Amino acid sequence: MRARHAPLLAAMLSGRMESAVPNWFSIISPAGTREQLVRQSRSDDHLCPAPDSLPPALAGSHWQMLAVGVRNWPQQDPNRQVLLVQLLTQLGFHDTVAELVPRVTVRAGDPTGQQLAFEVARSGRLLDRKSKAPLRVFDWLTEHADHPSLRVSSAIQLASALTRAHRDHSTAISWIYRADQESTQLGIGPDWLWHLLRSRRHRVAALIAARGGDHGRSAEEMRSALDHDDRLADLAHDRFTRHYQRENRALVIEAFLKLDTITGRDSAPAGIVESATRVDAYDPDLRFTAGSYLAGRERWDQALVAFLAAADSGTIRGAVGAFRAGLCLQRLRRPEAARRAYRLCLDLDPVSISAAERLSAGATS
Repeated sequence: MRARHAPLLAAMLSGRMESAVPNWFSIISPAGTREQLVRQSRSDDHLCPAPDSLPPALAGSHWQMLAVGVRNWPQQDPNRQVLLVQLLTQLGFHDTVAELVPRVTVRAGDPTGQQLAFEVARSGRLLDRKSKAPLRVFDWLTEHADHPSLRVSSAIQLASALTRAHRDHSTAISWIYRADQESTQLGIGPDWLWHLLRSRRHRVAALIAARGGDHGRSAEEMRSALDHDDRLADLAHDRFTRHYQRENRALVIEAFLKLDTITGRDSAPAGIVESATRVDAYDPDLRFTAGSYLAGRERWDQALVAFLAAADSGTIRGAVGAFRAGLCLQRLRRPEAARRAYRLCLDLDPVSISAAERLSAGATS
């Protein structure tokens, strides 16, 4: 998904596409993602701590444009600054974002500046989970942002952050209620955006319920998230809205698979794994989650296919996928194939202790 976000943002920066600020991508890359991929592909020449430190011979036109934009940050107009930050977050350059915007300031009557603050705060959350500064930005935006969608999105960010980091369920629920209140103002915007944000709201509410042990409520919230995504699919009419819907469907399906894997229940719609494949047959997180769901039901042959598809990505998640494929192969009494899977895991992640132990002990049936 991130690989599809970046070209759209680069095309807007280059002027080949009309600039769309705000835009509503959900996924951004954790810090270190790009470095992991570069090292696993044995392409260390592409390592760089910031965009403008990549050797010029390796930098394509879009990369050069990004590097120039970062170097000339003060001269960029506000819309371009938003796009630059969004592109940096797709690549995991959160240190660079922090250097460009060391202090977030927001004020009423400046919707583009508010969008920039929102994007910087999201980046700051991934750079330092313990920092309260991003939460203060989201708090201000929920109260004062000019754009209703930004108020709703900020409330959802707060609910998610409090649930994941602090397990503060009661406060997180209060932010879900606040998102509901602000959603009443979304009628002034396009219908597709209302359904996109409502789907995200229900997905976060499902996480809160699951963390609180209310698995029935969590499944109900996930079904609502999927219902809104179905409506979004009916309304997606251009490159952007179709992309938002595809990303959102992947996240909803992944969350549903995780919920049923944790609970051992079958609350997801029939054909959920097939739906995951249709959305993206190569996304390592989605394929790995599908594999875990199938393994939990002892469908070892199908789980093996999903884990090997995750392993094909060459990512850290792919390394874990290769290890889990080895476990499936042991269940299927195919020891030589299991050893190959563990060797693949070590190739993708040379410090995998579990794979090394399996190989040293001999992967047996």
